[in-house]
Amino acid sequence: MTFKQSLESPTDGESVSKIANINKKAYDKLTKIHNKSNTILDVYTEITKSVKKVFGSLYRVDSDNSIVDIKIVYANPERSVAKQVQEDNMVLPIISFDQDISNSDLKRSRYNPVLVHNIVWDDSKQRATRVLSLAPAPVTISFKISIWSKYAEDLDQVLEQITLMFNPSLNLPNKFSDETQAFLTEEENETESSYKDGSDRVLRRTIEMQVETYIPGPRALVTSTGEIESIPHVEFDVTTLTC
Repeated sequence: MTFKQSLESPTDGESVSKIANINKKAYDKLTKIHNKSNTILDVYTEITKSVKKVFGSLYRVDSDNSIVDIKIVYANPERSVAKQVQEDNMVLPIISFDQDISNSDLKRSRYNPVLVHNIVWDDSKQRATRVLSLAPAPVTISFKISIWSKYAEDLDQVLEQITLMFNPSLNLPNKFSDETQAFLTEEENETESSYKDGSDRVLRRTIEMQVETYIPGPRALVTSTGEIESIPHVEFDVTTLTC
């Protein structure tokens, strides 16, 4: 029985045993491909780019009723931004963000040896191809987003726009998935209570956001003869994979 035949529904206990054996071999081969691969998917980088793009669309309305874009910067640690704001007289408001921490999400995990099947359309060959992969690893990435402003009115305008983005979640599309959900988890007022003589008071509000995403497992193409061929650069939406 080939791997191609194993995709059909089993009819008896012997077929189930043969399918399990074939799937085990496929799993071992995919693991071997992964161990020898030098491909980095850059999932975290893609999520960060998506965060910057979405929050880079925020703006404020000035006294002349004109729309003014708000600058966004990726900065870590936040103290570097605070220093620039206080010493370099940056134009406020601005938004800064950085990646805080990431954790494995056990609630969304799949049993590791499970093989995941997906159908991908090949434009060059003008036909659908079957892609086999190990179960993607679910992770939750936390970001801290800070809004820096001189005036409470500007700060409120930005917070209002951010709140409207989440209903109850915000989608962060990227090349790995069209459906990557982000959730607001906490908001803190981090305005300093005391300032040196002559320095301007800077208002700061920090929002914590958690992004739920997946890191795709090693992928391979299943040929018409049931062979497995490595295709490390294939891309598909990991949230739509079916076992």
